[in-house]
Formats: sequence, C-alpha cells, structure tokens
Amino acid sequence: MTILKNELMNDPTKKMIYAYEMGLDCGRNGPNETNCNFKIFSEEFYTLAWDLGKEKGMLEIQEQKIVPLEYGQRDQEKGLLVIHCEHVKEC
Repeated sequence: MTILKNELMNDPTKKMIYAYEMGLDCGRNGPNETNCNFKIFSEEFYTLAWDLGKEKGMLEIQEQKIVPLEYGQRDQEKGLLVIHCEHVKEC
C-alpha cells in the first residue's frame, strides 16, 4: 500500500492500516528500515496494530512450513518417521 506522507500523517485510520501492514511485512520478511521505522511507533495504538500485523505475518510463515506427512513417510529435513499415536505405548 502506497500512501503519501502528508495523507498518512493527517489520517489516523490510514496510519493504523500502514502500521499493521508494516508489521505484517516484518513478520513475513523480517525487519528492515521501512517496516521497523520509529515513526510507526509514535502512538501506542499504532504499535499495537504493528504487533498484530507482525504476529499474523509470522503465523502465515509458520503455516507455510508445516507439511502434513502420511503414515510411514520420512521427513528428510528432520529425519523423523511419522507414526500414529496408537502405535506408541506412551500415547
């Protein structure tokens, strides 16, 4: 979302949306000078919007990394063998 600086500074709703989107970007892509700019955190409610965006972005990344495996399939990266709980005494 591209917002002109004057428009952003004069409209709290657009600034809130911008803070959320910058948090979302940080959660998805990691911090940088744009998505962690100190001006985003000028008010507590903008910081909260940023935090919510970051949390959502991080959850999206985590969900993308979860790949369901079938029974008996090996996860090559982790070296795990997927089994059903009923086959393990501790369950």
